[in-house]
Amino acid sequence: MRQLETDSICIQPRRKRNSERRSFILFIRYLCIFLFILILLVINLLTGFSIGIGWIVLLVSIYFAIALKRVYKQSWLKTITKAFLTYFLYSLVMAFVMVIGIVISAASL
Repeated sequence: MRQLETDSICIQPRRKRNSERRSFILFIRYLCIFLFILILLVINLLTGFSIGIGWIVLLVSIYFAIALKRVYKQSWLKTITKAFLTYFLYSLVMAFVMVIGIVISAASL
């Protein structure tokens, strides 16, 4: 019989938690690769490539939602809610970082 570790969050066999961590790390890895390729497309866009930035944002949104759905195997409503919250929090963090960057660069003038 496998011994279970008790956590305040959940009680799962250690093997299952390790498997979930590995799948999450793999998911993030593929997402970063996809975003890197997308950044290369944006660079091409800025140098004269003829695809709109709106299409690229839409493509990333669709890819991220489908990837979340496949990895976590949850309903579409939960998946889209997670994706929206992730986009929102990411936007807040990026806005905060941009404001700090502007303040630091303005202070150095």
